[in-house]
Amino acid sequence: IPRDLMVNIPGHGFYKINHANHFGEQKQKDWGGAFATQVISDTLKIKIPYYVRIDFKAFEQIINEVGGVKVDVERSFTDAEFPAANDLYQTVAFTKGVQTMNGTSALSYARSRHGNNGEGSDFARAKRQQKIILALREKVLSFGTLLNPVRINNVMDALESHLTTNLEFGELFSLAKLGRELNTDQVTNLVFDTSSGGYLKNSNVIGMLEPRTGNFDVMAQAVATIFTSTTGTTKVSQTPAQDAPPTTGAQIEIQNGTWNAGLAARVKKRLADTKIPINTVSNSKQKPISGSGIYVLNNKASTGTAEALAKELFVPIKQTLPTGITAATSTDILILLGDDFSE
Repeated sequence: IPRDLMVNIPGHGFYKINHANHFGEQKQKDWGGAFATQVISDTLKIKIPYYVRIDFKAFEQIINEVGGVKVDVERSFTDAEFPAANDLYQTVAFTKGVQTMNGTSALSYARSRHGNNGEGSDFARAKRQQKIILALREKVLSFGTLLNPVRINNVMDALESHLTTNLEFGELFSLAKLGRELNTDQVTNLVFDTSSGGYLKNSNVIGMLEPRTGNFDVMAQAVATIFTSTTGTTKVSQTPAQDAPPTTGAQIEIQNGTWNAGLAARVKKRLADTKIPINTVSNSKQKPISGSGIYVLNNKASTGTAEALAKELFVPIKQTLPTGITAATSTDILILLGDDFSE
């Protein structure tokens, strides 16, 4: 949906659709996303139960947290009017080809509106934004980023003051699990634009767009049948294979406190399958240990990591190490496997 689409915003009259967020914020802090959802729902006659609104800062932080995203830039372009601090402009440029973008460059690529070489329209920008979103999805899901509790914690910290949504935390994770099952090759786009055969035309009001038919009925029908009709939809271009995100998080050590040979190594492999990296495995100096436990040895280590380990291994988090048990000096979290541990 292009930002310049002219719609009737309740209580304000006809404005560009992106004003809905602004008017919502004027009425009540953090209500812009909800109000914009209502306006879009009313305009296109479709029920929208959930919304997420994210700002530029979180966009950058999330992409940096996963180590950047790899994007195929279809054509080189330069934008000499990209927003800079203090209401000034700066020049940004991108070269054709596959490249890895950090948070800052990905944001510039997604925001640019005045590029040359055919990249100066909102429609071109919308296509670039979809590229970034799909690349981020591929990066997150390909390497189990959502299963790494340390990285989840960092992402949630980034989002805390930069996101508004009516989704509960559990619902977000349910969507994440659903997202893992999506086949990118089967994703299609429906873009409202002014191309030949498109749904929109330039309005008599300068800078605004309106439905080619004079009302939103045909557009609403296109939205209602997006999953069953191919009219007006296009296949998303192939997303490049992403590089593995950088290793980050707590230093975790596993000690085998039993006479069950190879137990620590097997548990390390099990945790590797859930994308929780283990740094050290060894046998405990004291054997046998009757009760298993997870010990947070560094207060700076994420409590979320210990909780994820406890949930995966069915091992309790304990406070005091048994007598005679020591860990490596670099260890943040120690997993001590005892006779009660079940594989």
